[in-house]
Amino acid sequence: MPEAERKAKDRREYQLKLRRDPLYNAKRKARLYGLTHLQVEAILSKQGGGCALCGSTKLLRIDHCHKTGVVRGVLCQKHNAALGLAGDDLAGVVRLLNYLLRVQNERDNH
Repeated sequence: MPEAERKAKDRREYQLKLRRDPLYNAKRKARLYGLTHLQVEAILSKQGGGCALCGSTKLLRIDHCHKTGVVRGVLCQKHNAALGLAGDDLAGVVRLLNYLLRVQNERDNH
């Protein structure tokens, strides 16, 4: 089987696994963070069954601190990416919050 065809088949199989089990990716990567798939399921259950921020059950990812490797919880792909783009730290999130508050305040005063 040609390489491009094999990669396309692998992508289709991966997408099918994600549709069947939204935790597939998180469970698959659990060992990278020193967790079993049962521990990932326990974290998710403690959070109410979905993303810790929005409750979504789609495309779930293990959220961890990139400096320490400590697992913080399970987030949907969108919120996990947003946290990463904010610098994966509190200071980055505070800068985003301050920006939104400033823009809203300027809009409300005009």
